[in-house]
Amino acid sequence: MLVLRPSGLRGRSVQSNLDEAYLEYLKAHRDVRVHHSAYYEKLALLDGGTIALTATVMLGNSHSQLKHRYTLAVGLALLAVALISLLLRNLAESRREELMTSQQYCSLVRRNDLAKGYQPQINYFGRRTSVLERVGVYLTICGLTVMAAVLVLSVV
Repeated sequence: MLVLRPSGLRGRSVQSNLDEAYLEYLKAHRDVRVHHSAYYEKLALLDGGTIALTATVMLGNSHSQLKHRYTLAVGLALLAVALISLLLRNLAESRREELMTSQQYCSLVRRNDLAKGYQPQINYFGRRTSVLERVGVYLTICGLTVMAAVLVLSVV
């Protein structure tokens, strides 16, 4: 059987080559997860910035001129809940990544019995992350829509 190997892999066992390739895959996968979490951090920053800007305007001179105070309060509440859910999403995702790293380490050292024990917790945090993602994104959309409506109605 003919096995083609790149020149850098000569002299090493097939198992060590597979382990090295698997570690490179894990590094790339981790980088993707970091970028994915950064997106939700930026979305939470957008929510917090909108809340801060609106609070600054409300506490300023134009507070007595606001026509739709309760609608504005609903928009702020939606953005606040979205901010909290996105931060909780990142917390759950970091816990999931920690468990996945432990599971992958157990797999690398050939302790599959220990690696299987992590799977229920990984699944739990994965479902939790997914729900918090959807809640955070939808509430951000709703909150920003309400805020834009208040702005349009205030100008008219």
